[in-house]
Amino acid sequence: MLQQTRVAAVIPYYEKFLARFPGIVSLATAPQEEVLRLWSGLGYYSRARNLQRAAQQMVAKHGGEFPRQREQLLALAGIGEYTASAILSIAFDDKHAVLDGNVARVVARLEAIRGDLREPKRWSELQLSADRLLAHESAGDWNQAVMELGATICLPRSPQCLLCPVANFCEARQRGIAETIPEKRKKRATVVVQLVSVVLLDAQNNSFALHQFGLTVAKQPKEGFGGLVNLTMGKDAEVIHSFPETGNTSTFDLTQAYGSYSKGPLTLIGGKFTTLAGTEVIASTGNTNISRSMLFSAVPLTHTGVRASYAPSDTVTVYGGLNNGWDQLTDQNRQKTLELGVTLNPMKPLSITVSGYFGNEVVGAANGERDLIDVVANWVVNNSLNLGAEFLTKKQDIPGGTTQKADGFALYFNYTLNSQWRASVRGEYFNDKQGGQFGTANGTKYDEATLTLAYLPNSSVELRTEVRGDKANNAVYVDSDGSTKKSLLTFGLQGLYKF
Repeated sequence: MLQQTRVAAVIPYYEKFLARFPGIVSLATAPQEEVLRLWSGLGYYSRARNLQRAAQQMVAKHGGEFPRQREQLLALAGIGEYTASAILSIAFDDKHAVLDGNVARVVARLEAIRGDLREPKRWSELQLSADRLLAHESAGDWNQAVMELGATICLPRSPQCLLCPVANFCEARQRGIAETIPEKRKKRATVVVQLVSVVLLDAQNNSFALHQFGLTVAKQPKEGFGGLVNLTMGKDAEVIHSFPETGNTSTFDLTQAYGSYSKGPLTLIGGKFTTLAGTEVIASTGNTNISRSMLFSAVPLTHTGVRASYAPSDTVTVYGGLNNGWDQLTDQNRQKTLELGVTLNPMKPLSITVSGYFGNEVVGAANGERDLIDVVANWVVNNSLNLGAEFLTKKQDIPGGTTQKADGFALYFNYTLNSQWRASVRGEYFNDKQGGQFGTANGTKYDEATLTLAYLPNSSVELRTEVRGDKANNAVYVDSDGSTKKSLLTFGLQGLYKF
């Protein structure tokens, strides 16, 4: 009952519990609903279930008597090494030293044991030390005294050494390192597996289709080696292939695959990875609209090469790298593309990312300089409202002396109505100055506005509906009868499921 609960709060529950269940048999034969009712208010209900299950095991295997052998005690539901030692020493004065977080901290400071105390080998060493220090003539009192010492005097932070009754025997105090023990536990790197399935109404033929099924497996520790693999399957895979797979109708794409190494503020990755540029991303779950912006189609999707990021503080991260260029698994020429970027967090709700790509890309049978600068800003106004903005400018030199330029900007407005509803608005402008981006007439200027309404019935499912209006100063949109017009109105439905 005392787990994560104060003694003063436990006492009335304890008294009522013992009054109703004075012995092992009465607890073992009681309806579970009654046991849980008397436990109600303490939380951690698995403890009550284990307590009754242990009583039932004692009735079945030990004639309703409490076992005195340690091995028999460990076989009961809910009893581990610490609980077994505490029961045997306190109830029967058997010679077993307990080892919990408080005791481990006291022992570690007494013997100046450094490192992660929960590391298995070190924990075993601490158990041996606790066994050696145990007062055999009164094991139960000794265990309770050491636990109380750790809970009240030998605290995790700011230990009260002047009040400690064993300060003269403390090796850590003599060395002046008591406050550095125990060291902070190193967080173990976790392997993240994410599955995402996206189904939406295909605008081409008004049929439902699997547009994206994504699988991501990642292990990215704060220190040391890691990696990530990201696969995309479905119709979206057909349009995100990198050279030499460009134009391939395969519905399977290895979108990212890289190894990483982190040391302090520095992280290095090598392989295939997504771009720094742009607000929107390949994975539909990372966007709030169904359709993609025009700016999304104007930036690269992935790069193959190396990237370094350095975070000298919580407010600045700088990036640099070399890669094969825009969406190229294997390089089409010998020149490499330079990647530069910086993310700034001048204040907690505001983030700004500036990225640039500079290098030669194949144009026809020759090479031409292709440069891009992209700026993305995001402002979290409050828990409900999020604002975003993006500006992009790019140029492509064409052999023969001409240059194709384009620029544009987009604004994003996301408002969470409640835990289940979200409205997202996007407005953007794009100036395809020489028609190099979309292959239309020179000087075509585009405007677009999108409204998306999302319903999230639970943490795994998201349903979206969208209306989008596009407009251009030239007739560039193809109608169903083959004619062209200056405006276009589209509707979309999308369902997302996260496994």
